[in-house]
Amino acid sequence: AAVMLAINWGIRIVVVQPFARLVGVTQTSKNQKFAQAAMELMTYGSFAIFGLLIVPKQPWAWPSSQWWEGFTKIGSVGYPGPHSKMSSALCCYYIMYA
Repeated sequence: AAVMLAINWGIRIVVVQPFARLVGVTQTSKNQKFAQAAMELMTYGSFAIFGLLIVPKQPWAWPSSQWWEGFTKIGSVGYPGPHSKMSSALCCYYIMYA
């Protein structure tokens, strides 16, 4: 999390805020709002793209009939089904997103 925070602020200070001044956003409060909005667009946009690349590759993602296959009834003892296993790519995606 600290690394992602440092990267986020580095890009904001080195790239986004100078770009905002370049395009004419000179007021400090508007420059900060522009930088915040741009960083949110880049952050959430990149996670959306990564999600679109990672999630559909999971065996349970499609067809939707597989979403509930292998689940046991509530309260029963036994194997929890194939959904209890998470691929390393999906696990990394969720950890980075959180």
